[in-house]
Amino acid sequence: MSNKIFFIGSLFCLALGGRAFAYALGNVELKPVASLSEVYDDNITYSNHNRISDFITQSLLGVSANYAGKTANFTFVGALRYDVFAENPSFDNLSENFVLNAKKDLSQYDSLSFSNSFNHAQEPRSFEDEFGRTNGRYSYYYNNTTTAYSRDLSQNLSFDLHETHELLVYSRNNISDAYLDKIGSAWHYAYNPETVALLSYDYSLSHFDPGTSMSEHTVTIGARRYLTNQFYVEGDSGVDIFTSFAKRSYVEPLFSVTLNDTVDNVTVAGLNFTKEYSPNLYSEDVLDAWRISANIQRQLFARLAGNMNFFWGQGTYITSKTKDDLIGAKVGLAYDLSPKVQLLVDYSYSHVSSNIDSREYYRNSTRLGVKVGF
Repeated sequence: MSNKIFFIGSLFCLALGGRAFAYALGNVELKPVASLSEVYDDNITYSNHNRISDFITQSLLGVSANYAGKTANFTFVGALRYDVFAENPSFDNLSENFVLNAKKDLSQYDSLSFSNSFNHAQEPRSFEDEFGRTNGRYSYYYNNTTTAYSRDLSQNLSFDLHETHELLVYSRNNISDAYLDKIGSAWHYAYNPETVALLSYDYSLSHFDPGTSMSEHTVTIGARRYLTNQFYVEGDSGVDIFTSFAKRSYVEPLFSVTLNDTVDNVTVAGLNFTKEYSPNLYSEDVLDAWRISANIQRQLFARLAGNMNFFWGQGTYITSKTKDDLIGAKVGLAYDLSPKVQLLVDYSYSHVSSNIDSREYYRNSTRLGVKVGF
């Protein structure tokens, strides 16, 4: 208990002080970040059959690193978060996450890029992660690594070759660890500065340990249209050819539409709709689903910013015939107490309905916190 008090107390003093601790390590800029929040969650178990509510003290320490050279650059963002539960101390936990992106120009025309995303937690960190998830509170390790080679063949035509490895390791014995390997290529042809044609092919192999595997070929064709310098619309359609975990062959359509817009100097918004067949990472099944996600961020006043997120997903598992529906929404405000310190407040709601009662639940979460950024 003394270690918990020391960790939270140190973070609280840092938050109140609001001092700048930015460093330069050679050409690398390091910026620490810290936050302290109090959260009320009315369903920490993500279940209606074992529903538990609690107050959670969340303390976070993180750092970002940036480097920009003539032929190479990288960004790194990482954080540690410690959660202390007021009524259920057995749920106290330390979570970690980091994201690394790096790029190296080999010549004027070709480059290599590398990205890695790692997350260790006891609950989903987004509505997308929550959709299709097996109910309950349990820890997991997620890692996604992608390497790509890109080349400009002409002023208008470019392509990349990419490889991805993804894994999910669970603490629950009744959920097998999931792995995915993918290789593919994407091509871009610019008819003019406003219109870009897109073509891609990917082959992926998903498997469980212990368990079986499925293979998938995905071909898409699409276009991106810039309506302004900041606003573009992208549409893609294609076909999934896959052999399921049950060793049955399918040929199914897929399509997506994306809008991305920096509306003005104070507003950023995005919208995505996707319909596809994808392997489920919690069971040996394939999810036939569509998803809608939307977000908007706006600077409301000089010191006050707001954000809203919305998600709606519906899907059916082709083997078990289980049907899931998730609706999620989140709204938040950030008020600048000083150039270095923000006061944060947000509310989140999610509701899962299903044709299997044990998969259903609803959840409300409210957070009040302070964040020190540099």
